[in-house]
Amino acid sequence: MLVLSSDSEGFGNVVVEALLLHTPVASTRCPGGVTEILTGELPAVWRI
Repeated sequence: MLVLSSDSEGFGNVVVEALLLHTPVASTRCPGGVTEILTGELPAVWRI
């Protein structure tokens, strides 16, 4: 599992790489592309 706890993130390459390897991802809701990348049946994105 990848946990991305950033306050701010660019495109989020590490998230894309984790998803390509079928690794579950949990992330904070931060400015950047993370919320656009993490769209699916069980999005795991939280506000901080």
